[in-house]
Amino acid sequence: MEYLRLFTDLVDVETEYDKELYEVFLLEGEQVEFAFKSESKGAKAVTGDRVIFTDKRIITIESPGKGRDIFCIPFSKIVAHSFTLRSESYIGEVPFLGASLDLYSRVTVWLSGVGKVEFQFSFSASLASSMKLGKLLSQHI
Repeated sequence: MEYLRLFTDLVDVETEYDKELYEVFLLEGEQVEFAFKSESKGAKAVTGDRVIFTDKRIITIESPGKGRDIFCIPFSKIVAHSFTLRSESYIGEVPFLGASLDLYSRVTVWLSGVGKVEFQFSFSASLASSMKLGKLLSQHI
């Protein structure tokens, strides 16, 4: 299945960070659980990327050039998800997983009839946040 979207080098930000970019899309009573921004520095980097996880859906914001692409993924359209810790270079032990942790963790979600979206978290994004994200997805799928 082809990637619909790929977000790399995501780091934690406060849920109020750049709220003006996405608050117009929030439903009444919808709560922001986690917020991330991309710190990609590569040739294809889009430094304005934001990923917002609410209690109802995922909102992604891409800022290529002068425009903004907003993509909303309701939890009801997610058919599966996975959580991966890559272990290419040893940095330390994750005591409860018994795995070595390198620079990235990854969450992939598969959408009904559309494709998959992958979120790669940089080392500076907390492991706890990405684990909580896995739990949030499990609760809603």
